[in-house]
Amino acid sequence: MDNTVSGPVTKTNQVRLLSPIYAYISITIVALIFIYIMFQASNMIKKYNPHINYKQYLLTHFLTIIFELILWAIIARSAMRFKSYTLTVIRNEDGRALNYIANSILISLAYAILLCMASTVKTLFWNSPDLRAVTTITNLVPLLVILAASVYILVGTQRLRHLSNSRLRDSVNLRPYLSLLFVFVVAYTLDFYQSAPNMLDDDGLHHFSLSPTVLLFVYVLPYVIVWVLGVFSCINLVDYAKNVKGIIYKSLFTDLRNGLIISFIGTYCVQIFTASDLSSNKFGAGFVVIILILALLTWGYLLIYRGTNQLYKLES
Repeated sequence: MDNTVSGPVTKTNQVRLLSPIYAYISITIVALIFIYIMFQASNMIKKYNPHINYKQYLLTHFLTIIFELILWAIIARSAMRFKSYTLTVIRNEDGRALNYIANSILISLAYAILLCMASTVKTLFWNSPDLRAVTTITNLVPLLVILAASVYILVGTQRLRHLSNSRLRDSVNLRPYLSLLFVFVVAYTLDFYQSAPNMLDDDGLHHFSLSPTVLLFVYVLPYVIVWVLGVFSCINLVDYAKNVKGIIYKSLFTDLRNGLIISFIGTYCVQIFTASDLSSNKFGAGFVVIILILALLTWGYLLIYRGTNQLYKLES
């Protein structure tokens, strides 16, 4: 296979630029900034909300950050390896389709970082006239990012399905999946509409600054779209992994498929958790739940890395 592409940058150089060392350095810088923000946020809590144990807030959030850093590093490693693999097969139709999925994982890394830092950044504006605006921004920016990632992965998986010469309605009975999703959406929406005005973050501030009616359109509806796109993407991956040719490729794409599905489930759980009244600033149920969700996401992205790493070794 010719390893050059048009222009002065070769595929080999592109792969070198995707070395995870650059991602690790970036993550380390972001982590140091995050820790600094967390200490500043604890000072704000100490000053404005003495009812919250700011020392416990620091300890629980520092422990959570450790798990988040592990997750960020694994997502970065998975994304870099996935992107490196797609560059080796970019001339093929399936390579171009997989490139969309690789891009979605890169975007997912940005989502993970933004979501983890969002509410902590908001705490810094406690006594500021911009608090309402910052609260809205910290809610909606991560949402827009994960929506973009969902579109990318759907496009990629749809192209893979097209290559496997199977039609969605012929290979999968969609009714059970969509019915189950509909039940979850209705239950979530009803609960959200009632609880949103009183929902508090770990700092004691309101999680939302917009009215519940507005949030149904700018917050709940986009997340429902993310979930619908995720369901279709998972179904596409299941079908492609089942029909891909070759025993070795089938096994490796099974790892990739399972990892992406587990990651989607974990992302869904994160979105439910962030809109719940569970608190992670105490050593209670909320803290345990968020650690379990982070562990689930880590497992998913480890599977993605294992599958793409072996695919990359086969092609390189």
